[in-house]
Amino acid sequence: PDLVIYLRAEPELLLARIEQRGRPFERAMQADYLRELTARYDAYFRTYPGHVLTVDASHYDFVCRPDDEQALLAHIAAALPTRTEEGTA
Repeated sequence: PDLVIYLRAEPELLLARIEQRGRPFERAMQADYLRELTARYDAYFRTYPGHVLTVDASHYDFVCRPDDEQALLAHIAAALPTRTEEGTA
């Protein structure tokens, strides 16, 4: 892929958003599980061989601030490698 986008959030924020969504199948998730999952994703993306954009998901809230979607899309667009960076100028 041209760019991998890692939407990262602390477990407490994830749990708050899970609670807000109210999806029954997500409610059993525990903070310890989310901490371990986050640590593993962090380790994986530190050594990922391609372009990775790590986005602090705490800065975006599509439910309370719908304009955040466009802000995130602009952030992603700015991070996309240009053709010259890819070697296909």
